[in-house]
Amino acid sequence: AREHVRGASQHTERALGGKGQDATRSRSMALREIGRAIALDPRNEDAVRTLMRLMTEPPRDVPAEAHAGMMRDARRGMREGARLAVYAYLSWFIYTPLMLWMGMRSWTTWLVASVAWLAAAGAAYMASLRPSADARPHLWMMVPGSIAIMTATLGFGPYVILPTLAAIGAMLNQMPPNRTGRVRVIIIFCAAIVVPAALQWAGVLPTSYVFERGDMVVLPSMLSFPPVPTHVFLLTTSIGIIVMASLIIARFRDTLSDVERRLHVQTWQLRQLVPEEARPASAPPLDLSAAQLPDAGPRSE
Repeated sequence: AREHVRGASQHTERALGGKGQDATRSRSMALREIGRAIALDPRNEDAVRTLMRLMTEPPRDVPAEAHAGMMRDARRGMREGARLAVYAYLSWFIYTPLMLWMGMRSWTTWLVASVAWLAAAGAAYMASLRPSADARPHLWMMVPGSIAIMTATLGFGPYVILPTLAAIGAMLNQMPPNRTGRVRVIIIFCAAIVVPAALQWAGVLPTSYVFERGDMVVLPSMLSFPPVPTHVFLLTTSIGIIVMASLIIARFRDTLSDVERRLHVQTWQLRQLVPEEARPASAPPLDLSAAQLPDAGPRSE
């Protein structure tokens, strides 16, 4: 057992000090040596400590099999997020009866906006069928979504409702684990506000706001603003935005909770492989800050 522990320690140092395939191979050999040592001497605390060191110090480079599993989980999350985006974009048509109640000033602008939101939903649906291999949001999904959000300018201008929609779009596309392209996501969805605002400043689009005597007056180009229908429309869309944002966050939180639950269960199962008399040495150090937290108790689904 001592010979196996000695070999495991050597492999562990190479695993923790190196990177790439050599470090992965050394980690695998170290775990095998530890298993043999514990099988021969269940009371060998050096073997258990080495095991816990390997379990608590992740490798610099994720092993290929582990990386493949991470990408598989990430693509599953992206697929579910894209499906939520489909419903979010199609919600434009849920508000059509309210728009009709308010009164259409321009059916042409409504048609342009509707085509844009429908195209964004179609792009999100395609992304749900084919999530990217590197767990990065598709450019051809983000651009139609940003353009669809731009069309909301036709209703209330670039500073009302539009920033919230852009924030939700950016949030949805920041959820994947791949960190590359995050600045691009921010730029694309900031453009949903900046572009229509700049076009209005340049006089290319009719202005949406007039500022006079300290008041800001919204000038509608697509809808009329009768008092009661407008109040109902704004209230309904505000509630819809809150519900949609909450559903998106809740869905990704559920996915993350599932991963965390699996990790904790796997850690518990690994500890069960250690003989009972050696388990005290395998216990992780007590986190005083966590120990002081109240017990949350079991959760109900």
